[in-house]
Amino acid sequence: MELDFRSMSRLPLKDLALRKVAALLCSHPTMHAHAAVVALQLNRDAEVDALCEFFKNAVTTLSLPATISEDLVIVMQSVFKEILKWLVVNREILEPDELNLDNPENLKHIHWTPLGTVEFRETAAALVRHGKLSIMQRYKLACLYCLEDDVRDLWRMIPPRRKGSFYDNSKAWKVGLRKMVVIWTYTIKRQTNDVGSILEFIQERGHFSFNQLAFESAAVQGYFPATQYFFEKLTFAEREESLLRTARDVIQQRVATEWCPYHEALGLSDVLCFLFSVMPADQVKEVLKEKPCKTLQCFFYWPRQDLSGRVAEWALPHAEERDFGGLLFVLARRHSFIYNFEKVFRDIFRVTPSNLRNYIASMFQLYVQDLLNFEDTITIKFLLRTLNASELNQLVSGDVAELRCHKTKDDKWDFFARFVNDARLSREEKMKFASFFISHFDSLLDLESRQRFLKFVEDLVPVVSESNQVDESHSAEESDEALTKRLVKKRKRTRRGRSKRH
Repeated sequence: MELDFRSMSRLPLKDLALRKVAALLCSHPTMHAHAAVVALQLNRDAEVDALCEFFKNAVTTLSLPATISEDLVIVMQSVFKEILKWLVVNREILEPDELNLDNPENLKHIHWTPLGTVEFRETAAALVRHGKLSIMQRYKLACLYCLEDDVRDLWRMIPPRRKGSFYDNSKAWKVGLRKMVVIWTYTIKRQTNDVGSILEFIQERGHFSFNQLAFESAAVQGYFPATQYFFEKLTFAEREESLLRTARDVIQQRVATEWCPYHEALGLSDVLCFLFSVMPADQVKEVLKEKPCKTLQCFFYWPRQDLSGRVAEWALPHAEERDFGGLLFVLARRHSFIYNFEKVFRDIFRVTPSNLRNYIASMFQLYVQDLLNFEDTITIKFLLRTLNASELNQLVSGDVAELRCHKTKDDKWDFFARFVNDARLSREEKMKFASFFISHFDSLLDLESRQRFLKFVEDLVPVVSESNQVDESHSAEESDEALTKRLVKKRKRTRRGRSKRH
Protein backbone atom coordinates (compact mmCIF):
# COMPACT_ATOMS: atom_id res chain seq x y z
CA MET A 1 0.00 0.00 0.00
CA GLU A 2 1.42 3.36 -1.07
CA LEU A 3 1.17 6.51 1.01
CA ASP A 4 -1.37 8.93 -0.47
CA PHE A 5 -2.07 11.89 1.77
CA ARG A 6 -4.65 13.25 -0.62
CA SER A 7 -6.95 10.26 -0.12
CA MET A 8 -5.99 9.86 3.55
CA SER A 9 -7.51 13.25 4.35
CA ARG A 10 -11.03 12.18 3.39
CA LEU A 11 -13.44 11.74 6.28
CA PRO A 12 -16.56 9.55 6.57
CA LEU A 13 -19.83 11.29 5.72
CA LYS A 14 -21.02 11.17 9.35
CA ASP A 15 -17.92 13.00 10.58
CA LEU A 16 -18.24 15.65 7.88
CA ALA A 17 -21.91 16.16 8.78
CA LEU A 18 -21.12 16.54 12.49
CA ARG A 19 -18.41 19.10 11.76
CA LYS A 20 -20.69 21.03 9.43
CA VAL A 21 -23.46 21.26 12.04
CA ALA A 22 -20.94 22.16 14.77
CA ALA A 23 -19.54 24.97 12.60
CA LEU A 24 -23.05 26.33 12.02
CA LEU A 25 -23.80 26.29 15.76
CA CYS A 26 -20.47 27.96 16.56
CA SER A 27 -21.27 30.72 14.06
CA HIS A 28 -24.09 32.01 16.24
CA PRO A 29 -23.45 35.51 17.70
CA THR A 30 -23.74 34.11 21.23
CA MET A 31 -20.84 31.74 20.50
CA HIS A 32 -18.80 34.62 19.12
CA ALA A 33 -19.37 36.58 22.32
CA HIS A 34 -18.11 33.66 24.41
CA ALA A 35 -15.10 33.22 22.11
CA ALA A 36 -14.08 36.86 22.52
CA VAL A 37 -14.04 36.43 26.32
CA VAL A 38 -12.39 32.99 26.42
CA ALA A 39 -9.60 34.02 24.02
CA LEU A 40 -8.37 36.49 26.65
CA GLN A 41 -7.99 33.80 29.33
CA LEU A 42 -4.67 32.12 30.03
CA ASN A 43 -6.13 28.64 30.48
CA ARG A 44 -8.37 28.63 27.43
CA ASP A 45 -8.97 24.88 27.36
CA ALA A 46 -10.30 24.93 30.92
CA GLU A 47 -12.64 27.74 29.90
CA VAL A 48 -13.88 25.69 26.94
CA ASP A 49 -14.52 22.72 29.25
CA ALA A 50 -16.57 25.03 31.47
CA LEU A 51 -18.75 25.84 28.45
CA CYS A 52 -19.66 22.18 27.96
CA GLU A 53 -23.14 22.64 29.47
CA PHE A 54 -23.68 25.61 27.20
CA PHE A 55 -22.83 23.43 24.19
CA LYS A 56 -25.20 20.72 25.43
CA ASN A 57 -28.06 23.23 25.67
CA ALA A 58 -27.38 24.41 22.13
CA VAL A 59 -27.46 20.84 20.82
CA THR A 60 -30.63 20.00 22.76
CA THR A 61 -32.60 22.45 20.62
CA LEU A 62 -31.96 20.21 17.59
CA SER A 63 -33.82 17.20 19.09
CA LEU A 64 -31.25 14.70 17.83
CA PRO A 65 -30.84 11.08 19.02
CA ALA A 66 -28.84 10.87 22.25
CA THR A 67 -25.77 9.22 20.74
CA ILE A 68 -25.52 11.80 17.96
CA SER A 69 -26.05 14.64 20.44
CA GLU A 70 -23.17 13.39 22.58
CA ASP A 71 -20.87 13.17 19.56
CA LEU A 72 -21.90 16.63 18.40
CA VAL A 73 -21.13 18.22 21.78
CA ILE A 74 -17.62 16.74 21.69
CA VAL A 75 -17.08 17.97 18.13
CA MET A 76 -18.38 21.43 19.08
CA GLN A 77 -15.64 21.79 21.67
CA SER A 78 -12.95 21.30 19.03
CA VAL A 79 -14.71 23.49 16.47
CA PHE A 80 -15.19 26.27 19.03
CA LYS A 81 -11.47 26.13 19.80
CA GLU A 82 -10.80 26.89 16.14
CA ILE A 83 -12.34 30.34 16.63
CA LEU A 84 -10.01 30.85 19.60
CA LYS A 85 -6.99 29.78 17.57
CA TRP A 86 -7.94 32.18 14.81
CA LEU A 87 -8.31 35.01 17.32
CA VAL A 88 -5.04 34.21 19.10
CA VAL A 89 -3.00 34.04 15.89
CA ASN A 90 -4.44 37.16 14.30
CA ARG A 91 -4.54 39.25 17.46
CA GLU A 92 -0.81 38.82 17.79
CA ILE A 93 -0.37 39.92 14.18
CA LEU A 94 -2.81 42.82 14.07
CA GLU A 95 -2.57 44.39 17.50
CA PRO A 96 -1.87 46.79 19.10
CA ASP A 97 -4.49 48.71 17.21
CA GLU A 98 -7.49 50.79 18.04
CA LEU A 99 -9.85 48.31 16.36
CA ASN A 100 -10.51 44.96 18.07
CA LEU A 101 -10.54 41.82 15.98
CA ASP A 102 -13.05 40.11 18.30
CA ASN A 103 -15.79 42.62 17.53
CA PRO A 104 -18.96 40.67 16.58
CA GLU A 105 -19.02 42.64 13.33
CA ASN A 106 -15.70 40.99 12.42
CA LEU A 107 -16.36 37.50 13.80
CA LYS A 108 -19.43 37.03 11.63
CA HIS A 109 -17.10 36.88 8.60
CA ILE A 110 -15.42 33.66 9.73
CA HIS A 111 -15.51 30.98 7.02
CA TRP A 112 -15.22 27.23 7.69
CA THR A 113 -13.58 24.28 5.94
CA PRO A 114 -15.32 20.87 5.63
CA LEU A 115 -12.90 19.58 8.30
CA GLY A 116 -14.30 21.94 10.94
CA THR A 117 -11.46 24.45 10.93
CA VAL A 118 -11.45 28.15 10.12
CA GLU A 119 -10.71 28.88 6.47
CA PHE A 120 -8.05 31.50 7.21
CA ARG A 121 -7.62 32.82 3.67
CA GLU A 122 -11.33 33.26 2.87
CA THR A 123 -11.90 34.81 6.30
CA ALA A 124 -9.03 37.25 5.76
CA ALA A 125 -10.38 38.18 2.32
CA ALA A 126 -13.83 38.86 3.78
CA LEU A 127 -12.39 41.07 6.54
CA VAL A 128 -10.12 42.98 4.16
CA ARG A 129 -12.99 43.76 1.81
CA HIS A 130 -15.45 44.47 4.63
CA GLY A 131 -13.35 47.51 5.43
CA LYS A 132 -14.04 47.80 9.17
CA LEU A 133 -10.44 47.10 10.25
CA SER A 134 -7.78 49.77 9.97
CA ILE A 135 -5.80 50.10 6.75
CA MET A 136 -2.67 48.77 8.49
CA GLN A 137 -4.51 45.70 9.80
CA ARG A 138 -6.02 44.97 6.42
CA TYR A 139 -2.62 45.25 4.72
CA LYS A 140 -1.07 42.79 7.18
CA LEU A 141 -3.90 40.32 6.65
CA ALA A 142 -3.60 40.62 2.88
CA CYS A 143 0.15 39.91 3.10
CA LEU A 144 -0.15 36.97 5.48
CA TYR A 145 -2.80 35.22 3.42
CA CYS A 146 -1.39 36.14 -0.01
CA LEU A 147 -4.29 38.24 -1.29
CA GLU A 148 -2.12 39.65 -4.06
CA ASP A 149 -4.54 42.17 -5.58
CA ASP A 150 -5.51 43.48 -2.16
CA VAL A 151 -1.86 43.82 -1.13
CA ARG A 152 -1.16 46.13 -4.06
CA ASP A 153 -4.35 48.16 -3.64
CA LEU A 154 -3.90 48.61 0.10
CA TRP A 155 -0.23 49.55 -0.26
CA ARG A 156 -1.25 52.53 -2.37
CA MET A 157 -3.71 53.58 0.34
CA ILE A 158 -1.23 53.52 3.26
CA PRO A 159 0.07 57.00 4.19
CA PRO A 160 3.74 57.42 3.13
CA ARG A 161 4.87 58.16 6.68
CA ARG A 162 3.55 54.77 7.84
CA LYS A 163 4.95 52.66 5.01
CA GLY A 164 8.43 52.70 6.52
CA SER A 165 7.35 50.49 9.41
CA PHE A 166 7.00 47.60 6.96
CA TYR A 167 10.52 47.66 5.58
CA ASP A 168 12.73 49.73 7.87
CA ASN A 169 15.31 47.48 9.55
CA SER A 170 14.72 49.01 12.96
CA LYS A 171 10.98 48.45 12.84
CA ALA A 172 10.27 45.41 10.74
CA TRP A 173 12.61 42.45 10.38
CA LYS A 174 14.39 42.95 13.68
CA VAL A 175 11.36 43.52 15.90
CA GLY A 176 9.47 40.43 14.81
CA LEU A 177 7.11 41.77 12.16
CA ARG A 178 5.88 38.71 10.32
CA LYS A 179 8.29 37.76 7.55
CA MET A 180 5.43 37.33 5.10
CA VAL A 181 4.58 41.03 5.49
CA VAL A 182 8.19 42.01 4.84
CA ILE A 183 8.40 39.63 1.88
CA TRP A 184 5.26 41.01 0.25
CA THR A 185 6.37 44.58 0.88
CA TYR A 186 9.65 43.76 -0.84
CA THR A 187 7.74 42.16 -3.71
CA ILE A 188 5.65 45.24 -4.47
CA LYS A 189 8.27 47.89 -3.70
CA ARG A 190 11.43 46.08 -4.81
CA GLN A 191 13.69 48.74 -3.32
CA THR A 192 13.64 48.88 0.46
CA ASN A 193 16.12 49.34 3.26
CA ASP A 194 15.50 45.71 4.12
CA VAL A 195 16.67 44.17 0.86
CA GLY A 196 20.12 43.56 2.33
CA SER A 197 18.68 41.60 5.23
CA ILE A 198 16.50 39.50 2.94
CA LEU A 199 19.35 38.67 0.57
CA GLU A 200 21.59 37.83 3.53
CA PHE A 201 18.90 35.49 4.86
CA ILE A 202 18.61 33.83 1.44
CA GLN A 203 22.36 33.25 1.28
CA GLU A 204 22.50 31.83 4.82
CA ARG A 205 19.83 29.31 3.90
CA GLY A 206 21.64 28.35 0.74
CA HIS A 207 18.81 29.66 -1.44
CA PHE A 208 19.10 31.44 -4.74
CA SER A 209 15.38 31.97 -5.21
CA PHE A 210 13.15 34.55 -3.59
CA ASN A 211 10.13 32.26 -4.00
CA GLN A 212 11.99 29.51 -2.15
CA LEU A 213 12.57 31.88 0.74
CA ALA A 214 8.91 32.85 0.82
CA PHE A 215 7.74 29.23 0.57
CA GLU A 216 10.02 27.90 3.31
CA SER A 217 9.43 30.88 5.62
CA ALA A 218 5.66 30.50 5.29
CA ALA A 219 5.82 26.76 5.94
CA VAL A 220 8.01 26.93 9.06
CA GLN A 221 5.83 29.71 10.51
CA GLY A 222 2.71 27.61 9.97
CA TYR A 223 1.06 29.82 7.33
CA PHE A 224 -0.80 27.21 5.35
CA PRO A 225 -2.37 29.52 2.70
CA ALA A 226 0.97 31.24 2.02
CA THR A 227 2.72 27.86 1.82
CA GLN A 228 0.29 26.74 -0.89
CA TYR A 229 0.54 30.06 -2.72
CA PHE A 230 4.32 30.16 -2.97
CA PHE A 231 4.58 26.45 -3.70
CA GLU A 232 2.76 27.13 -6.97
CA LYS A 233 5.43 29.76 -7.78
CA LEU A 234 8.32 27.28 -7.49
CA THR A 235 9.94 25.67 -10.49
CA PHE A 236 10.21 21.89 -10.63
CA ALA A 237 13.88 22.09 -9.61
CA GLU A 238 13.08 24.41 -6.71
CA ARG A 239 10.36 22.07 -5.47
CA GLU A 240 12.72 19.14 -5.66
CA GLU A 241 15.29 21.06 -3.62
CA SER A 242 12.95 22.58 -1.03
CA LEU A 243 10.28 20.01 -0.20
CA LEU A 244 12.29 17.48 1.80
CA ARG A 245 14.23 20.14 3.67
CA THR A 246 11.08 22.08 4.50
CA ALA A 247 9.21 19.00 5.75
CA ARG A 248 12.06 18.26 8.17
CA ASP A 249 12.06 21.87 9.41
CA VAL A 250 8.28 21.92 9.89
CA ILE A 251 8.36 18.72 11.95
CA GLN A 252 11.13 20.09 14.13
CA GLN A 253 9.26 23.37 14.64
CA ARG A 254 6.01 21.55 15.48
CA VAL A 255 7.66 19.40 18.14
CA ALA A 256 9.59 22.38 19.54
CA THR A 257 6.32 24.26 20.13
CA GLU A 258 4.51 21.29 21.73
CA TRP A 259 4.44 22.80 25.22
CA CYS A 260 4.03 26.44 24.17
CA PRO A 261 0.76 28.11 25.20
CA TYR A 262 -1.93 27.26 22.70
CA HIS A 263 0.61 25.80 20.32
CA GLU A 264 -2.12 24.29 18.14
CA ALA A 265 -2.79 27.79 16.82
CA LEU A 266 0.18 27.27 14.53
CA GLY A 267 -0.93 25.60 11.31
CA LEU A 268 2.16 23.40 11.18
CA SER A 269 0.26 20.10 11.06
CA ASP A 270 -1.81 21.36 8.12
CA VAL A 271 1.37 22.52 6.41
CA LEU A 272 3.05 19.13 6.93
CA CYS A 273 0.02 17.28 5.58
CA PHE A 274 0.10 19.50 2.50
CA LEU A 275 3.83 18.95 2.00
CA PHE A 276 3.39 15.19 2.23
CA SER A 277 0.57 15.36 -0.33
CA VAL A 278 2.86 17.00 -2.93
CA MET A 279 6.10 15.17 -2.09
CA PRO A 280 7.18 12.01 -3.92
CA ALA A 281 6.34 8.86 -1.92
CA ASP A 282 10.00 7.96 -1.48
CA GLN A 283 10.69 11.33 0.17
CA VAL A 284 7.75 10.91 2.55
CA LYS A 285 9.04 7.47 3.53
CA GLU A 286 12.50 8.94 4.06
CA VAL A 287 11.09 11.48 6.52
CA LEU A 288 9.12 8.77 8.35
CA LYS A 289 12.26 6.67 8.71
CA GLU A 290 14.35 9.61 9.95
CA LYS A 291 11.80 11.10 12.37
CA PRO A 292 9.10 8.48 12.97
CA CYS A 293 7.89 9.61 16.39
CA LYS A 294 8.23 13.34 15.77
CA THR A 295 6.32 13.00 12.51
CA LEU A 296 3.54 10.99 14.16
CA GLN A 297 3.28 13.59 16.93
CA CYS A 298 2.26 16.16 14.30
CA PHE A 299 -0.92 14.16 13.65
CA PHE A 300 -2.25 14.05 17.22
CA TYR A 301 -4.44 17.12 16.94
CA TRP A 302 -7.60 18.39 15.32
CA PRO A 303 -8.37 18.07 12.47
CA ARG A 304 -5.60 15.63 11.46
CA GLN A 305 -5.85 13.07 14.28
CA ASP A 306 -7.82 10.70 12.05
CA LEU A 307 -4.60 10.11 10.11
CA SER A 308 -2.60 9.09 13.18
CA GLY A 309 -3.20 5.34 12.87
CA ARG A 310 -2.23 5.19 9.21
CA VAL A 311 0.85 7.37 9.73
CA ALA A 312 1.83 5.19 12.72
CA GLU A 313 1.64 2.08 10.55
CA TRP A 314 4.40 3.48 8.35
CA ALA A 315 6.42 5.31 11.00
CA LEU A 316 6.61 3.05 14.07
CA PRO A 317 8.58 0.16 12.50
CA HIS A 318 11.48 2.65 12.40
CA ALA A 319 11.01 4.03 15.93
CA GLU A 320 13.47 3.63 18.80
CA GLU A 321 12.08 2.59 22.18
CA ARG A 322 13.18 5.75 23.96
CA ASP A 323 11.57 8.03 21.35
CA PHE A 324 8.40 5.95 21.41
CA GLY A 325 8.22 6.23 25.20
CA GLY A 326 8.47 10.00 24.91
CA LEU A 327 5.73 9.98 22.29
CA LEU A 328 3.36 8.06 24.58
CA PHE A 329 4.17 10.41 27.45
CA VAL A 330 3.22 13.42 25.32
CA LEU A 331 0.08 11.65 24.13
CA ALA A 332 -1.06 10.89 27.68
CA ARG A 333 -0.08 14.28 29.08
CA ARG A 334 -1.96 16.11 26.31
CA HIS A 335 -5.07 13.98 26.89
CA SER A 336 -7.54 16.85 27.25
CA PHE A 337 -6.16 18.69 24.21
CA ILE A 338 -6.69 15.82 21.78
CA TYR A 339 -10.06 15.28 20.14
CA ASN A 340 -11.19 11.65 20.46
CA PHE A 341 -8.08 10.72 22.45
CA GLU A 342 -9.21 7.13 23.04
CA LYS A 343 -9.48 6.46 19.30
CA VAL A 344 -6.08 8.05 18.61
CA PHE A 345 -4.48 5.84 21.27
CA ARG A 346 -6.21 2.69 19.99
CA ASP A 347 -5.33 3.39 16.36
CA ILE A 348 -1.66 3.85 17.23
CA PHE A 349 -1.49 0.89 19.62
CA ARG A 350 -3.05 -1.56 17.15
CA VAL A 351 -0.26 -1.02 14.63
CA THR A 352 2.57 -0.83 17.18
CA PRO A 353 5.33 -3.41 16.51
CA SER A 354 5.84 -6.15 19.13
CA ASN A 355 9.11 -4.75 20.47
CA LEU A 356 7.42 -1.42 21.20
CA ARG A 357 4.36 -3.11 22.70
CA ASN A 358 6.65 -4.73 25.26
CA TYR A 359 8.12 -1.32 25.93
CA ILE A 360 4.62 0.09 26.52
CA ALA A 361 4.12 -2.39 29.35
CA SER A 362 7.57 -1.89 30.89
CA MET A 363 7.24 1.91 30.83
CA PHE A 364 3.55 2.07 31.70
CA GLN A 365 4.30 4.19 34.78
CA LEU A 366 5.44 7.05 32.53
CA TYR A 367 1.92 7.81 31.41
CA VAL A 368 -0.51 5.73 33.49
CA GLN A 369 -0.85 8.47 36.12
CA ASP A 370 -2.21 10.81 33.47
CA LEU A 371 -4.72 8.21 32.30
CA LEU A 372 -5.80 7.67 35.91
CA ASN A 373 -6.09 11.40 36.54
CA PHE A 374 -8.46 11.65 33.59
CA GLU A 375 -10.23 8.44 34.71
CA ASP A 376 -9.84 7.20 31.16
CA THR A 377 -11.42 3.79 31.67
CA ILE A 378 -11.79 3.26 27.93
CA THR A 379 -8.07 3.47 27.19
CA ILE A 380 -6.99 1.51 30.28
CA LYS A 381 -9.50 -1.27 29.59
CA PHE A 382 -8.36 -1.37 25.99
CA LEU A 383 -4.76 -1.83 27.15
CA LEU A 384 -5.63 -4.52 29.67
CA ARG A 385 -7.63 -6.49 27.12
CA THR A 386 -5.05 -6.12 24.36
CA LEU A 387 -1.79 -6.85 26.19
CA ASN A 388 -0.74 -10.48 26.40
CA ALA A 389 0.03 -12.33 29.66
CA SER A 390 3.69 -11.36 29.67
CA GLU A 391 2.91 -7.70 29.05
CA LEU A 392 0.20 -7.68 31.71
CA ASN A 393 2.62 -9.10 34.23
CA GLN A 394 4.77 -6.01 33.91
CA LEU A 395 1.83 -3.83 34.93
CA VAL A 396 1.91 -5.22 38.46
CA SER A 397 5.53 -4.27 39.11
CA GLY A 398 6.28 -2.36 42.29
CA ASP A 399 6.52 0.99 40.55
CA VAL A 400 3.17 0.63 38.84
CA ALA A 401 1.45 -0.70 41.95
CA GLU A 402 2.81 2.27 43.87
CA LEU A 403 1.17 4.58 41.37
CA ARG A 404 -2.13 2.78 41.93
CA CYS A 405 -1.66 3.08 45.67
CA HIS A 406 -1.11 6.81 45.33
CA LYS A 407 -4.19 7.16 43.17
CA THR A 408 -6.44 5.48 45.72
CA LYS A 409 -5.64 8.28 48.16
CA ASP A 410 -7.88 10.44 46.00
CA ASP A 411 -10.83 8.20 46.87
CA LYS A 412 -10.86 6.45 43.49
CA TRP A 413 -11.49 2.94 44.84
CA ASP A 414 -14.34 2.19 42.46
CA PHE A 415 -12.21 3.12 39.50
CA PHE A 416 -9.27 1.15 40.86
CA ALA A 417 -11.41 -1.92 41.51
CA ARG A 418 -12.52 -1.86 37.87
CA PHE A 419 -8.89 -1.75 36.86
CA VAL A 420 -8.06 -4.86 38.90
CA ASN A 421 -11.14 -6.75 37.72
CA ASP A 422 -10.41 -6.02 34.08
CA ALA A 423 -6.74 -6.92 34.40
CA ARG A 424 -7.35 -10.70 34.32
CA LEU A 425 -4.48 -11.15 36.78
CA SER A 426 -3.13 -14.58 37.63
CA ARG A 427 -3.09 -15.89 41.21
CA GLU A 428 0.56 -14.88 41.63
CA GLU A 429 -0.08 -11.40 40.25
CA LYS A 430 -3.05 -10.87 42.57
CA MET A 431 -0.91 -12.07 45.46
CA LYS A 432 1.72 -9.50 44.55
CA PHE A 433 -0.86 -6.72 44.40
CA ALA A 434 -2.44 -7.64 47.73
CA SER A 435 0.92 -7.96 49.47
CA PHE A 436 1.93 -4.55 48.21
CA PHE A 437 -1.22 -2.85 49.42
CA ILE A 438 -1.12 -4.53 52.82
CA SER A 439 2.49 -3.45 53.28
CA HIS A 440 1.46 0.14 52.48
CA PHE A 441 -1.62 0.13 54.70
CA ASP A 442 -0.18 2.77 57.07
CA SER A 443 -0.20 5.36 54.31
CA LEU A 444 -3.87 4.66 53.62
CA LEU A 445 -5.23 5.04 57.16
CA ASP A 446 -6.21 8.65 56.56
CA LEU A 447 -8.75 7.63 53.93
CA GLU A 448 -12.35 8.47 54.70
CA SER A 449 -13.48 5.30 52.95
CA ARG A 450 -11.34 2.72 54.82
CA GLN A 451 -14.01 0.09 54.29
CA ARG A 452 -13.34 0.18 50.57
CA PHE A 453 -9.74 -0.70 51.24
CA LEU A 454 -10.77 -3.60 53.48
CA LYS A 455 -13.15 -4.93 50.85
CA PHE A 456 -10.47 -4.60 48.21
CA VAL A 457 -8.00 -6.61 50.33
CA GLU A 458 -10.68 -9.18 51.14
CA ASP A 459 -11.10 -9.84 47.43
CA LEU A 460 -7.39 -10.50 46.99
CA VAL A 461 -6.40 -12.04 50.36
CA PRO A 462 -7.43 -15.65 49.56
CA VAL A 463 -4.70 -15.76 46.97
CA VAL A 464 -2.18 -14.22 49.34
CA SER A 465 -3.01 -16.66 52.12
CA GLU A 466 -2.26 -19.65 49.89
CA SER A 467 1.35 -18.57 49.49
CA ASN A 468 2.02 -17.91 53.20
CA GLN A 469 3.85 -14.73 52.14
CA VAL A 470 1.63 -12.35 54.05
CA ASP A 471 1.87 -14.04 57.45
CA GLU A 472 3.61 -17.36 58.09
CA SER A 473 1.48 -18.00 61.19
CA HIS A 474 -1.74 -17.96 59.18
CA SER A 475 -3.42 -21.39 59.48
CA ALA A 476 -5.18 -23.14 56.64
CA GLU A 477 -8.44 -23.11 58.64
CA GLU A 478 -8.49 -19.34 59.14
CA SER A 479 -11.25 -17.70 57.16
CA ASP A 480 -10.60 -14.96 54.66
CA GLU A 481 -12.59 -12.49 56.75
CA ALA A 482 -10.63 -13.37 59.91
CA LEU A 483 -7.36 -13.03 58.05
CA THR A 484 -8.31 -9.61 56.76
CA LYS A 485 -9.32 -8.39 60.22
CA ARG A 486 -6.13 -9.78 61.76
CA LEU A 487 -3.99 -8.12 59.13
CA VAL A 488 -5.72 -4.78 59.65
CA LYS A 489 -5.37 -5.02 63.46
CA LYS A 490 -1.71 -5.91 63.09
CA ARG A 491 -1.08 -2.89 60.89
CA LYS A 492 -2.91 -0.63 63.36
CA ARG A 493 -0.84 -1.94 66.30
CA THR A 494 2.33 -1.37 64.34
CA ARG A 495 1.24 2.15 63.54
CA ARG A 496 0.42 2.92 67.20
CA GLY A 497 3.78 1.52 68.25
CA ARG A 498 5.57 3.79 65.83
CA SER A 499 3.58 6.78 67.09
CA LYS A 500 4.61 6.08 70.72
CA ARG A 501 8.28 5.80 69.78
CA HIS A 502 8.08 9.18 68.13
